[in-house]
Amino acid sequence: ESEYAIEGIDFGRRLAVEKEFEAAVANGTATSCNILFDESGQFLMYSTMLGIKVLNMQTNTVSRLLGKVEGTERFTALALFQGTVKQDQAIFQLAQKDLGVKEVEFDQPDPCLFSLAYKRLRFYIFSRREPEDP
Repeated sequence: ESEYAIEGIDFGRRLAVEKEFEAAVANGTATSCNILFDESGQFLMYSTMLGIKVLNMQTNTVSRLLGKVEGTERFTALALFQGTVKQDQAIFQLAQKDLGVKEVEFDQPDPCLFSLAYKRLRFYIFSRREPEDP
Protein backbone atom coordinates (compact mmCIF):
# COMPACT_ATOMS: atom_id res chain seq x y z
CA GLU A 1 0.00 0.00 0.00
CA SER A 2 1.23 3.49 -0.84
CA GLU A 3 2.35 5.90 1.88
CA TYR A 4 -0.18 8.34 0.43
CA ALA A 5 -3.12 5.99 0.95
CA ILE A 6 -5.64 7.13 3.54
CA GLU A 7 -8.80 5.56 4.90
CA GLY A 8 -12.13 6.47 3.34
CA ILE A 9 -13.48 8.36 6.34
CA ASP A 10 -10.25 10.35 6.64
CA PHE A 11 -10.38 11.15 2.92
CA GLY A 12 -13.97 12.38 3.28
CA ARG A 13 -13.02 14.66 6.16
CA ARG A 14 -10.02 16.05 4.27
CA LEU A 15 -12.09 16.56 1.12
CA ALA A 16 -14.72 18.51 3.08
CA VAL A 17 -12.02 20.78 4.56
CA GLU A 18 -10.46 21.18 1.10
CA LYS A 19 -13.78 22.26 -0.45
CA GLU A 20 -14.38 24.73 2.38
CA PHE A 21 -10.84 26.09 2.00
CA GLU A 22 -11.19 26.50 -1.79
CA ALA A 23 -14.50 28.33 -1.32
CA ALA A 24 -12.88 30.66 1.23
CA VAL A 25 -10.01 31.40 -1.18
CA ALA A 26 -12.50 32.07 -3.99
CA ASN A 27 -14.51 34.58 -1.95
CA GLY A 28 -11.41 36.25 -0.49
CA THR A 29 -11.73 35.22 3.17
CA ALA A 30 -8.59 33.03 2.99
CA THR A 31 -5.34 33.35 1.10
CA SER A 32 -4.19 30.76 -1.38
CA CYS A 33 -1.28 28.44 -0.64
CA ASN A 34 2.28 29.29 -1.57
CA ILE A 35 5.08 27.12 -2.88
CA LEU A 36 8.76 27.48 -2.15
CA PHE A 37 12.15 26.12 -3.11
CA ASP A 38 14.97 25.24 -0.75
CA GLU A 39 18.32 27.06 -1.03
CA SER A 40 19.72 24.51 -3.46
CA GLY A 41 16.74 24.75 -5.80
CA GLN A 42 16.53 20.95 -5.77
CA PHE A 43 13.41 20.66 -3.59
CA LEU A 44 10.00 22.24 -4.09
CA MET A 45 7.57 22.37 -1.15
CA TYR A 46 3.84 22.83 -1.46
CA SER A 47 0.78 21.98 0.59
CA THR A 48 -1.99 19.60 -0.46
CA MET A 49 -4.98 18.15 1.33
CA LEU A 50 -2.77 15.18 2.31
CA GLY A 51 -0.07 17.36 3.90
CA ILE A 52 3.04 19.19 2.74
CA LYS A 53 4.82 17.51 -0.14
CA VAL A 54 8.55 17.90 -0.69
CA LEU A 55 9.24 17.26 -4.37
CA ASN A 56 12.74 16.39 -5.55
CA MET A 57 13.06 18.35 -8.80
CA GLN A 58 15.98 16.21 -10.03
CA THR A 59 14.10 12.91 -9.84
CA ASN A 60 10.54 14.29 -10.06
CA THR A 61 9.52 12.24 -7.01
CA VAL A 62 7.99 13.19 -3.69
CA SER A 63 10.79 12.67 -1.19
CA ARG A 64 8.74 13.49 1.93
CA LEU A 65 5.17 14.02 2.98
CA LEU A 66 4.99 16.18 6.10
CA GLY A 67 1.96 16.56 8.32
CA LYS A 68 -0.02 13.59 7.06
CA VAL A 69 -0.71 12.52 10.63
CA GLU A 70 -2.39 15.88 11.27
CA GLY A 71 -5.63 14.62 9.75
CA THR A 72 -7.76 17.72 10.27
CA GLU A 73 -5.22 20.38 9.28
CA ARG A 74 -5.12 22.00 5.84
CA PHE A 75 -1.68 23.57 5.71
CA THR A 76 -1.50 26.85 3.81
CA ALA A 77 1.34 29.37 4.11
CA LEU A 78 4.86 27.92 4.14
CA ALA A 79 8.21 29.43 5.17
CA LEU A 80 11.60 27.70 5.32
CA PHE A 81 14.62 28.39 7.54
CA GLN A 82 17.82 26.62 6.47
CA GLY A 83 20.53 28.44 8.39
CA THR A 84 22.19 27.66 11.69
CA VAL A 85 21.06 29.15 14.96
CA LYS A 86 23.23 31.93 16.34
CA GLN A 87 23.45 31.58 20.09
CA ASP A 88 24.38 34.00 22.81
CA GLN A 89 26.75 31.97 25.01
CA ALA A 90 25.85 33.82 28.22
CA ILE A 91 22.11 33.26 27.74
CA PHE A 92 22.66 29.60 26.89
CA GLN A 93 24.81 29.04 30.00
CA LEU A 94 22.14 30.71 32.13
CA ALA A 95 19.46 28.48 30.60
CA GLN A 96 21.58 25.40 31.28
CA LYS A 97 22.12 26.39 34.90
CA ASP A 98 18.66 27.71 35.83
CA LEU A 99 16.37 25.72 33.55
CA GLY A 100 18.32 22.52 33.13
CA VAL A 101 18.59 22.87 29.35
CA LYS A 102 20.83 20.19 27.89
CA GLU A 103 23.69 20.84 25.51
CA VAL A 104 22.36 21.45 22.02
CA GLU A 105 24.35 21.35 18.79
CA PHE A 106 23.60 24.84 17.46
CA ASP A 107 26.23 24.70 14.76
CA GLN A 108 24.49 21.78 13.01
CA PRO A 109 22.04 22.87 10.34
CA ASP A 110 18.46 21.89 11.10
CA PRO A 111 16.11 23.03 8.34
CA CYS A 112 12.77 24.08 9.80
CA LEU A 113 9.59 24.40 7.78
CA PHE A 114 7.00 26.71 9.31
CA SER A 115 3.38 26.49 8.25
CA LEU A 116 -0.02 27.93 9.02
CA ALA A 117 -3.21 25.91 8.74
CA TYR A 118 -6.68 26.89 7.61
CA LYS A 119 -8.90 28.03 10.52
CA ARG A 120 -6.17 27.42 13.09
CA LEU A 121 -4.71 30.14 15.31
CA ARG A 122 -1.25 28.60 15.59
CA PHE A 123 1.72 27.76 13.46
CA TYR A 124 3.40 24.41 12.94
CA ILE A 125 7.12 23.65 12.82
CA PHE A 126 8.53 20.65 10.97
CA SER A 127 12.10 19.83 11.96
CA ARG A 128 14.47 16.88 12.10
CA ARG A 129 15.05 17.36 15.82
CA GLU A 130 13.01 15.24 18.19
CA PRO A 131 11.23 17.12 20.97
CA GLU A 132 12.67 16.62 24.42
CA ASP A 133 10.60 14.98 27.13
CA PRO A 134 9.66 17.37 29.94
